[in-house]
Amino acid sequence: MKALLLFLPLLAFGAKDGVPDYDIVARTINFVIFAGILYYFIANPIKNAYKGRIEAIEKKMTQSRNKILEAQRKEEEARAKNDKIWNDHIAYKTWIEQENQKISKINSELRQENIKTKEELQDIKRKLKNSKITRIKEKIFCKNTKGQ
Repeated sequence: MKALLLFLPLLAFGAKDGVPDYDIVARTINFVIFAGILYYFIANPIKNAYKGRIEAIEKKMTQSRNKILEAQRKEEEARAKNDKIWNDHIAYKTWIEQENQKISKINSELRQENIKTKEELQDIKRKLKNSKITRIKEKIFCKNTKGQ
């Protein structure tokens, strides 16, 4: 294999029928001239195309970054609003619980007062009934005592 690689240059510059053929030098020069002319005409448009592509990508990246930053800002605003709403919710819930306790206390006091009032009313009714009975008894006994 190494031997074949050593003889490759001899085969490339090898001559036909024993006459040396140096056509490869002319072809190489022609290729270099062609590549130079091609580079002269095509290099700037290709560079501009790549620059334009790079600028377009940078612009899209900048827009994407701005959208991400805007989304993060909106997320933070939403989180702040959510926290405020949650804190308000807890404050209102606490307030409602306190008011319910006050109402329960007032209801309990009113029930006790109502029970006292009912007892007093019953006592008054009893006293009134007893006083009516006593008056009736007095009338009856007074009539009996006057008639005797």
